[in-house]
Amino acid sequence: MPPKVKEILQFCNSPDFIENIETLTGENSLIPDPYLYGGGIFSTRDSGFLKMHADFNWHKKIKLYRRINVLIYLNSNWDPNWGADLKLAVKNKNSLDVKVSIDPLFNRTVVFTSTDHSYHGHPTPLNGPQNTQRNALVLYYYVSTKPLDSADIKKTLNWIA
Repeated sequence: MPPKVKEILQFCNSPDFIENIETLTGENSLIPDPYLYGGGIFSTRDSGFLKMHADFNWHKKIKLYRRINVLIYLNSNWDPNWGADLKLAVKNKNSLDVKVSIDPLFNRTVVFTSTDHSYHGHPTPLNGPQNTQRNALVLYYYVSTKPLDSADIKKTLNWIA
């Protein structure tokens, strides 16, 4: 990884940053993923998209439950007309009800709870100039005890407002 990305990762795994995420979310004893399993730099190009989905919540290697997702967008000069906005949704019967769309603007950070019901993605394809990339640094934070509650979209919306 580029040196600047390594610096950001070190900062995002620091006690100060994690304490801020705990204060923001109300979660306690968050543990960063030293392996970046499923995390790291996500890049979408040329009509790319990411279907709506809920993430895995069990990290087999470190035997912890994923609880918090953090996305930091790295897109300088992003034009919202290019699409590829992040959507957060809840499931209603057999369909997903999108509650919010978030443009991937430079340095915008999105924090949300990860559960079996926290659906997200960018299903609208990237429609920018040739060789445009949608980049995000994605980090996950874990807890040692299995969470009992499900996704609370209202809580998530309060975090990103």
